Amino acid sequence: MLGIICGNPFRVLGVYSNAAKREIVRNQGKMDVFISAGRNVSFDSDLISVISTPVERTKLTVQTALAQINLPQDKIKYGLFWPCVKTPADSLAIDALKSGSYDSAISALSSEDNYSAKINLSFIGLLKGDYQLAIRVFNLLISNATMRKAFVEDVTDETFTISRDELMHLYLDELVKEVPAGSLIPILTHQSDKKYLTQQAVNEPISTIESAIQVAKAVRRTDAEESLKAGKKLIRDTKEALESLSAYYSKDDFEYQKVADALADQILQCGINYFNNSDDAKSTKIKNALAVQKYALGVAAGQLEIDRCTQNVNILRKQQEQLPPDSVAAEDTAIKVLIASFNRSDNTFSSISSFLVNCSKSVVKIKEKLGKNNSYYLKVSTLVVNSALSELIDLVNSTLESLNNHTTSVSDAKSALSSAWHITIDMDKFDIEKDFLNSRYSPNKGTLEHMIEEAGGFGIFGFVKSYTSPIDLRTESEYFAGCKTSSDYEGYMLLYPNGKYMSEALNKKQECLVKEEQECYERCRRSGDFTQYIRLYPSGPHISEARQKVDELRRKNEAIKKEFDACHSKSSLQAFLQKYPNSKYDYDAKKKIREFEQQSKETVKWVWYVFSVILIELVWGLICANGDGFWAGIGYSIIGWFMYINILVFHLLRLLGNAIFNFDD
Repeated sequence: MLGIICGNPFRVLGVYSNAAKREIVRNQGKMDVFISAGRNVSFDSDLISVISTPVERTKLTVQTALAQINLPQDKIKYGLFWPCVKTPADSLAIDALKSGSYDSAISALSSEDNYSAKINLSFIGLLKGDYQLAIRVFNLLISNATMRKAFVEDVTDETFTISRDELMHLYLDELVKEVPAGSLIPILTHQSDKKYLTQQAVNEPISTIESAIQVAKAVRRTDAEESLKAGKKLIRDTKEALESLSAYYSKDDFEYQKVADALADQILQCGINYFNNSDDAKSTKIKNALAVQKYALGVAAGQLEIDRCTQNVNILRKQQEQLPPDSVAAEDTAIKVLIASFNRSDNTFSSISSFLVNCSKSVVKIKEKLGKNNSYYLKVSTLVVNSALSELIDLVNSTLESLNNHTTSVSDAKSALSSAWHITIDMDKFDIEKDFLNSRYSPNKGTLEHMIEEAGGFGIFGFVKSYTSPIDLRTESEYFAGCKTSSDYEGYMLLYPNGKYMSEALNKKQECLVKEEQECYERCRRSGDFTQYIRLYPSGPHISEARQKVDELRRKNEAIKKEFDACHSKSSLQAFLQKYPNSKYDYDAKKKIREFEQQSKETVKWVWYVFSVILIELVWGLICANGDGFWAGIGYSIIGWFMYINILVFHLLRLLGNAIFNFDD
């Protein structure tokens, strides 16, 4: 129920709106008596049956009511929301209301065509909450000059001029205090009424928005934190007002665009001021500023403001796309610092290698957190390689230029190419984006490889030596997956003492130790030598058997050695080899046999030589025995040696002996 009805001063005074002054005075006197006596007083016009709120009558409320209708315009305002009794139909309608029958009251008034019927029908519509009925009949009343004049004169009890629009404005001003304007505007039939009510409805939200904008503008632009707070507060303080405004205006309406764009512009500016002056981490700055500026974009209505907001939002979004995920922010910062320092330095082959090694530590952490195929991981890894590759190309080109200018030796140039190739092997360890791989990395690597091949740098005799890269970009998961032996798992546990696979690594290591111990035992069992098993597994489950086997082998070897030491002839050694064909003394025995054979051949050789000389001398003596005598033959033999005759014969006999005895092998 409307407050202007429940607390209407005419109701407090117990009269209808067209009551004569004397009636009001009479009721005032009656109320004074009852109030002084401490008794309640009521009147037929209280309409308790349809207005549940009781009437409060005290000296103060009565005096207030009198003051409220002291002026003609005030009487008219309150008369718009209270019934009057002018005709019998009015009396019938009031009686029907007293009994609580709206339909009977409406029926009694429907056929009447006078101001009292219209004002009473409007009143009934207000009682029922049927604002369409109330406004429709009220509009009929005030649009008729005769009815309007009669209503004004009866309520004010004097001649008073007021226009149709002024009456409608009085009516709407009171209604909109308690009834949402949005539900009233569609009911209005006059465009001027719609415009007036819309303006009245938006005055408050517009004022709220404009005041909030001024508060935000007062914040110092260079104060980042306060600018952000101001932007957020501006959003909170104007959200409801903006929603109210949008209920009455479309976004194409100039009035709406003017207010909305001013609000959007200030919110946007708060975000800009924060971003430009904040010391927060870049990811935090972008996140906070983007939240404010995206809201501003949603508020903007005019194309110019929409374009400005869109441009700023797109800039932040593009920067946000370049940001690393929060989980790798620390690693990303570390890499960016290394790259910045690297790009500012005069680099050498050694510093490029160190740069790649240092970056790899953070790169592998990013790979571990984001995955090998993550686009941001590939982007960062490519960025590292690109920086190194650019410096490497410059150094190689500079070296070749110096070689052409004869300011660098061929040896130094070869050393540079060798270092460049080693760095390329380091870069090969990094995962890089496909486009960069195809368009830049692979062509440059191919060019370097061709240069080295042309210079004969590869191969056994090349100047590019074998190289093992110190860079290992395996993630913890990849490292663990590559473990096969107990030593591998031990290496994992040393490298990742708090690793996520530590428990599994311990179990796998134990399983491998058991398996490796058994494999070692089987090898030793097949070979018969358990020395390695005892050395590797002094506490193994087969250690007793192994030691026993080693002792047996030792005793056997001692016996074999004893037999070997007892062999002093070729035949005994041959017998030893036949008995122990694969013993550890096999080589020594064969060596001694060869020595015996060689000694025998030497003896035969010298015996044959002596025999040959004696034979030659004897033949000469026999040939000369019948002539000059035996001793003369010996003399001739001596002459024969000087004439090389005997030497030739001796050589023939030596060849014959070698053919028979093979002593010259």
